[in-house]
Amino acid sequence: MSDDRDYDADLHPELSGALRTLADGHQSPPPVAGAEIRRLAVRRGRRRRTTVVVGGVAAAAALAVTVTVGLGHDSDSGRRTTPAASPLLRTSPAPSPTPVPADAVVDLTGMTMTLDGRMMPISSGVAERPTPTGRFTVVAKSLKRQMEIGSGGGGGTSMPSVPWVIELRSADPKRTTAVIALTYDLKAPGNYASTGGWIGLPEADAKWVYARLDKGAVVLVTGRTPSPGASASTPS
Repeated sequence: MSDDRDYDADLHPELSGALRTLADGHQSPPPVAGAEIRRLAVRRGRRRRTTVVVGGVAAAAALAVTVTVGLGHDSDSGRRTTPAASPLLRTSPAPSPTPVPADAVVDLTGMTMTLDGRMMPISSGVAERPTPTGRFTVVAKSLKRQMEIGSGGGGGTSMPSVPWVIELRSADPKRTTAVIALTYDLKAPGNYASTGGWIGLPEADAKWVYARLDKGAVVLVTGRTPSPGASASTPS
């Protein structure tokens, strides 16, 4: 059998050469030289490292965005929270204090004093020494006191002692007056001005007012002293 193979090789040397030529022709040579292969490998490694770095930076940026968005949401409700708007500063004018209601009202023009629904005739200061007007507060009371002629009882000629004296003072301590029983001129209340700046009542009315106006009570005096010769009818 070996003899037959040797024989065939001897018989067909051209065929064997042709086969070797054909095999050599179909071998694929390396596309690039060895140095080029190493250079391409280095470049491929660099591209891989760049890709890794870029990917890391992108991941860090994505994490930062996630944290920022998370901080802008309520941890319980999951809704985005917005800063509370600062309220607008509005300056409102301070309300003016409400005056204390007057306990008694004196009308100099009408020559009356009203307290607890009761209207009583009065006599006020003469034109030269008028009764001051405004809001007054009861500061003292005297069963009997000697008054002096003068605006608001301040200085002047002494008068006889009068009973049931209620001293009044305004916000200005210099503006004072008093409610008295006008015992020295019984016809004056409701008819004409005859006092030195006080508010004169008939004795019975003065006693009644004395019992009802305590310290701290407010008396409002309005109007103006009637001109000399003027008079007002006494209320019934």
